[in-house]
Amino acid sequence: ADLLQATASSLLLIDQETGELVFDVVSGGGGTLLEQRRMSASAGIPGWVIAHQQPLIVNDAGHDPRVRRDIAESVAFPLKAIIAVPMIARGRIIGVLEVLNKHSGQDFTQDDLDLLCALAAQAAVAIENARLYQDLRQERDRLIDTEEMVRKKLQRELHDGLAQTLAAMAMKANVVS
Repeated sequence: ADLLQATASSLLLIDQETGELVFDVVSGGGGTLLEQRRMSASAGIPGWVIAHQQPLIVNDAGHDPRVRRDIAESVAFPLKAIIAVPMIARGRIIGVLEVLNKHSGQDFTQDDLDLLCALAAQAAVAIENARLYQDLRQERDRLIDTEEMVRKKLQRELHDGLAQTLAAMAMKANVVS
């Protein structure tokens, strides 16, 4: 929002399990009221951006049928202009970055779009790296838990099985001698 001198911005990520769009980060506008709110990945301007995997400028949001006015109305935010770009990492779309209403009231321009596309590309890589790191940590934790479980099982088996057998053999050897 600051970069494009706008009143609000949001980062919507695709939930990998449900396929829905989730308002992950919201600045200005609806703010915290929108965070974690979900919507269909085919709805509104973000849905159009996902479907077409192309950026979009809508400078007359009041007359564009793709605009979901219900979301803006639910947080009492006057929606005039939207610029939205896909976030693509490793060849797949992971979300949408959108900026709303310039402070000056002017239209968004191609320069604004180019700048937001560059930012979205960098953000997509950072988000994907964070997800990969989180997956790696979870896998590491799972392996550590599995290793500990195997270690305990082996200890039990050695104690209950082999140790008992050795003790019995030692007792038999003592009896024989």
